[in-house]
Parts: sequence; structure tokens; C-alpha cells
Amino acid sequence: MKKLLFSIMLFVFSSNASAFELWQGLEFDAAPHEVTKKFPNAKPDTSPRFLAFGFDKKLVLSNYVVLGTGFDVTFLMRGNKLKEVRMQANSLSDPNVVWSRAYDALSLKYGEPSTDLYKMVRLPSATWSCKGIEIGLLTPLDSDKLYISYSASLADNASKL
Repeated sequence: MKKLLFSIMLFVFSSNASAFELWQGLEFDAAPHEVTKKFPNAKPDTSPRFLAFGFDKKLVLSNYVVLGTGFDVTFLMRGNKLKEVRMQANSLSDPNVVWSRAYDALSLKYGEPSTDLYKMVRLPSATWSCKGIEIGLLTPLDSDKLYISYSASLADNASKL
């Protein structure tokens, strides 16, 4: 019975995967030209860095301002389809303040986090799940950085079944 329910859930996710809004109006599986149409300053990253998890292309957008903070945004592609968006703010004078503002904004948009390590053990990390998208917020301890990620890995994995 559990296998049947899991199979049905995966089928639902896989059949609707490309309809998910991943971030800022961009849909999961968007093509690179759709990203650059929405964000004209996003450029292909030509640095010879290793891309993990099967990502084969990335576009980068520098200093995209959210919550009064500049973020470097990375659009990660697999097979010319958008799979994940990662945001990173560097050199924050007070990462805890920015984390709190981001936490409040994400909670307002997506509701209560599905995982909230800050409430449990005072670690600045939380995760939200909404319509097949997982949103992660993290400030590493003793760091001046803040990370926000948007991914749909369950839907992506389900589409391969």
C-alpha cells in the first residue's frame, strides 16, 4: 500500500513538474533563453568550476537586490532546463538581521517552515516546502554569508521514473 501511495505521489509530481514556479516567475525546467529574457543581466558562467549533482550549465546574475541586500544568483541547469536557483549574499555586516528579515519574508509567503533548526537548536537554518518546491535558508555559524536556495528535486527525480 505504501508503495502504491508513493507511486501515485511521484506520478502527480512528475506530471506537473514543469508547471511549478521555481523562483520569481521562472518555471521549473525553464530554458536558458527564458531565464535571460526575465533577467537580461544573467550571463553564462564560463569559469572552469566543477558542477556537482549532474548540473551541466549555469547562468549567474550579480548583485540582485532582495530585502535591501545584494545577492549573487546562480541558475543551475541540467540538460538546458532550470533545476535550481541559489542565492548568496556575501560580506554582510550583520547576517543575523538579514537572516531574520529573509525568514520573516519567506514565512509570510510560504507559511511555517517544514524544518526550523533555529527554533529547535538556535541554528540559523530553515526549510519551506510549497507546491513541489523546497526553499532553504541558511547562515553558516561564524560567517558573514547568507544562502537561499529554491529547488524541485522530488519532482525532478519523479520525472525519471
